[in-house]
Amino acid sequence: AMSDPTDTGLNSTSDIRTVVVVGVIAVVAIDLLFELFRYLVPGIYELRRYIASLDVRDFNGNPIPAPEVTSKWPLMWLKAVYKLHERDLRETEDLDTIMFLVSLKFGAIIFSVLTFLLLTILAPIYATGSNKNLPYNNPQYVQGIDIISLSNLPQDDPRIYATVAFDFVTAFVVAFALSMGYKKYAQYRARYFASANPANYAVLLEKIPIEFDSVKEIATLFEMIWPKTLAEVHMVYYTPEVDKEKKEYDKCVKERDYIEYQLSQEADQSLARKAFDLKRKEIYHVRQVELKKREEQYTTGNAFIVFKDKITASTAVQTQLWFRNREFQIQNAPEPSGINWAGMSTNHAVAPLLRVFVALFLFLMLTLWAFIITFTQGLANIRQLSTVSGFQWTSFLLDLPSAMITFIELFAPALLLMLINALIPIIMRALVSIQRLVSLNQIDRRTRNYSFAFYVMTSFFFVTVSGSIITQIQFILDGGDFFTLVAQTVPTQAKFMMTFIASQAAITFPLLLIQLPRILYRPFTRIICGHKTPRQRYNLNKFMSMFPYYKFYALASCHALIALVYSTMAPLICAFITVYMILAYFCMKYCLVFCYFHPSSGGGSHFRGFFQHMYIALYIKTGTMIALFTITTQYVPAFLELLLLPCLIASNVFIWYRYDRVARHGSVAYTVLEKQDEEFPERYKNMYESPGLRSFPYRSGAPFEPRSDMLHQREIGFESESSFDDSEYT
Repeated sequence: AMSDPTDTGLNSTSDIRTVVVVGVIAVVAIDLLFELFRYLVPGIYELRRYIASLDVRDFNGNPIPAPEVTSKWPLMWLKAVYKLHERDLRETEDLDTIMFLVSLKFGAIIFSVLTFLLLTILAPIYATGSNKNLPYNNPQYVQGIDIISLSNLPQDDPRIYATVAFDFVTAFVVAFALSMGYKKYAQYRARYFASANPANYAVLLEKIPIEFDSVKEIATLFEMIWPKTLAEVHMVYYTPEVDKEKKEYDKCVKERDYIEYQLSQEADQSLARKAFDLKRKEIYHVRQVELKKREEQYTTGNAFIVFKDKITASTAVQTQLWFRNREFQIQNAPEPSGINWAGMSTNHAVAPLLRVFVALFLFLMLTLWAFIITFTQGLANIRQLSTVSGFQWTSFLLDLPSAMITFIELFAPALLLMLINALIPIIMRALVSIQRLVSLNQIDRRTRNYSFAFYVMTSFFFVTVSGSIITQIQFILDGGDFFTLVAQTVPTQAKFMMTFIASQAAITFPLLLIQLPRILYRPFTRIICGHKTPRQRYNLNKFMSMFPYYKFYALASCHALIALVYSTMAPLICAFITVYMILAYFCMKYCLVFCYFHPSSGGGSHFRGFFQHMYIALYIKTGTMIALFTITTQYVPAFLELLLLPCLIASNVFIWYRYDRVARHGSVAYTVLEKQDEEFPERYKNMYESPGLRSFPYRSGAPFEPRSDMLHQREIGFESESSFDDSEYT
């Protein structure tokens, strides 16, 4: 027997109101903590200003811009963020930051328009449906917020064509916005490729044949093809022993830093002796490095070619260099501080085996996540599940207080899904890092793609299918048509999706704003190793100071996909995703401008993936609607939805054709006409030298200076400990 569904957890409008109220309370509570910590620990929330105080320079020798300090009064940070316009950010931020904020802004605009259209036109049409008047034990019965969803329309209702019409409207709105976004992206990329950046003068040459595996042979070849344009050739060497000696040297320097700090506080002969011994060890390791440089010279089959002008470098990337496609593969060089030197040392023959291992591991992860998500959907429908034959044993949970039951059904599944999803980017990053990728930006982009695909499979497909099955499990066990029952219930899963999106918006972004991991890390390091020396204070403040674009691009794309798929089935979800995008925009903007510092830039290339993920969302939405209409024998609406697919594909191809080449390679005309092709900066010539062959960056008398292989783009150094005062940041 089925119980009255008005008694079930997520089947009432009051539950959605509860989600909204609790979400607002969570945002306010976390913001209060943020206001407190922003006052107590400015080293985290004003990291860019702290970095600028250390005389940080970019690869052109210019100081790193630091934003003005925001007022310490509550909520004044919102005013500061609001006043930061895109034209201002172009002068101070890299293209990765700008394009990420553009992505969120376009997401907010798209869903604001859809919210207005769907809630004012389509939702009232759904509200006039008749399924709300059916007996409660009918599998098509709906109530609560499901009244303004597709589930309220009978199968033969002509109002279903309104859904089809708004699917076309939704596709047009999204495609038009994406076209404008990609046009802006191409313009920014043309400006980026024309800028004074070492990456625009260099290319990476991979899979070099053995007969050309030397600087002389490669230089001769490139001089023949592009005469008098070659500035330098840097072979990439595998130098594990040199790297080991340099690590030992760094360890000695850090130890001596702390001992010299202790000596400055209290004279001690034993400490002075220890400092002297460490200095001798440093000299020993320097000599070992110079010795092993001459002994250990193993090439990796890769080389960086630095040209004297940007146009030649761009031409080389777009040229088929060799008559065998698998040899002399050429691509744009990453920025010097964004090179993945460890990945370049991986053997080409091992790369396919690593990809097979990653694929098998991902399959096992998907299997595990399927069980976890089925469990979360069981929790979300616990009252209904407890009445099903074979699952009555779960009825003991109904003896709990009503508030606890509401929490189990309403918040526990979404919070559990959010927690396990937080592990996905970490796992994906580890899997991607073992593959042969030449830049940190490539690692980030592949991590983003893996995370997005995994989120779509788990947070969308698994949740939708398992939730629909559990909702109709009694009717399925009684002999009902499985596919029809599941298809009829898919729109009702929007309630769980709204709760999930609201939880992400109310917790994930405010917690990012508060920088909780960095807050918790500070007392731990104070107890374990302290932060007395300038080096220790620098390492403390820069902990987790690089923004994980791959994680938040994947999250935003996945939640946008969920909202797009359900937009015309349950229009209310558009309001939730609009608030999500707006909240994400303001929180991320503050963090990116004030709290994070990136030694290198990917040139905004993440936006290209975001664009394609949004089109994938449109394809999945259209495919889902075709499947639902086909399963429920509504063939005419299904055919009309099928007509939308070629329109989407055509618009996608048109945008690629019109803007993508400029986005990938820039514009020679822009470089020349804007007089951006300056004289070749000589300092770029040696920025692509292998780390194992570089000289030590530490100057005599300087108390602190980070390693050069981390700071070819951002160079830090100061002559004496008294030349700066960072006490206010600690």
